Amino acid sequence: MALRIEKVEALTVGTTAQDVAVNFAGFIIANNSANAVYFKEKNGTACTTSNGFCVPAGKVLDKVFTAQTLSVVADGASSDVRILFVDET
Repeated sequence: MALRIEKVEALTVGTTAQDVAVNFAGFIIANNSANAVYFKEKNGTACTTSNGFCVPAGKVLDKVFTAQTLSVVADGASSDVRILFVDET
């Protein structure tokens, strides 16, 4: 399956969770920072380092996820995260 990148959203994430409206589009997460980044579907509860899925520093999760609202947090300030919105070609 080939994926086409539809859009890239650049985030600067810190230790306070940040919400991203995904609206059930497929996405991949790239962590370009030196800090671990965590994410989860918000579902009324913001992401924390305890309840989120970890993306280690400098890694890309090569699986496609979807969510209504994504909640993202990092274990350090000014963490560079990219949300790649993708679609099958």
